[in-house]
Amino acid sequence: MTAERRAAAGADDSRAIRISLVGASTFAVIGLSFALWSGSQAVLLDGAYNLISALMVLVAIRITTLLDHPGTPNRPVGYVALEPLYVLTKGLVLLALTLVVMASNLAILLSGGTELDLGAVVIYVALAVTGNLTVWLLIRRERRRASTPLLQVEEQNWMINTLVSGAIAVSFVLVVLLQDGLLEPAVPYIDQIVVITVCVVSLPVPVSAIRSGMRDLLLFGPDQETRRRIDEAIADRMPDEHVERWTTEAFTMGRHLWLSVFLVPTTPTVDSGFSDDLARRLLDELDPELVPVRLDVVLTETTR
Repeated sequence: MTAERRAAAGADDSRAIRISLVGASTFAVIGLSFALWSGSQAVLLDGAYNLISALMVLVAIRITTLLDHPGTPNRPVGYVALEPLYVLTKGLVLLALTLVVMASNLAILLSGGTELDLGAVVIYVALAVTGNLTVWLLIRRERRRASTPLLQVEEQNWMINTLVSGAIAVSFVLVVLLQDGLLEPAVPYIDQIVVITVCVVSLPVPVSAIRSGMRDLLLFGPDQETRRRIDEAIADRMPDEHVERWTTEAFTMGRHLWLSVFLVPTTPTVDSGFSDDLARRLLDELDPELVPVRLDVVLTETTR
């Protein structure tokens, strides 16, 4: 990846994280305040998600500055492992919060539900749905410019926030529709039912973040589509007249792809200049298509 593209990706990260921090801090204060006013567990869930998000974004800000640090003898690859570690940690925190909220609302549901202050919920719904949707769309736009793991997890986080806010709106509409009808006895339970439903629906998001972070930290190989593109790029650039056979080893960590290409030359006279030239041609082919690539071309007598 060129210096200009790295700088652009870093700028997109910084801009998106600032947007996320302002949005999460604002709606954490609003959500928790309205939760105390209305007594709504759904509003409390929204405020808690935003509070956790704001605290995690502060960590992400520090990580983005460290990712630009060059490698050293003690840290050959710099701080790239912090990105998947952040994704894993945030996934675990969101999963724990979701499970706690589900358990507490199930207990409230079984004990008779809660009565809501509809006036407070109306005001909060108007603010939360509009605000969370706006921030989600802004983060989504930044993520399309530079699809880094940090931006992906932030986009997923705001998708959850928007979903929760929308669920609060649904619970309010249901309360209004049912409070004077035959189903009025069900009104105290609607808030808990909506919260539990949202938690169940949103569970795949933190689970996906945990899986992604674990795969990177355990140095798993890239997905099948990335592997296919790697193999096609190498096959297109590989000079068959000089190479008897070749194999690759690859793994991803955060926004980086480590790729080693092992070549068995057709003659012992092939020198290091050949491998350097091939490496440059492969980077020209791979870099525009994949995440930042760290490439090694190794001449060997036997492939792995």
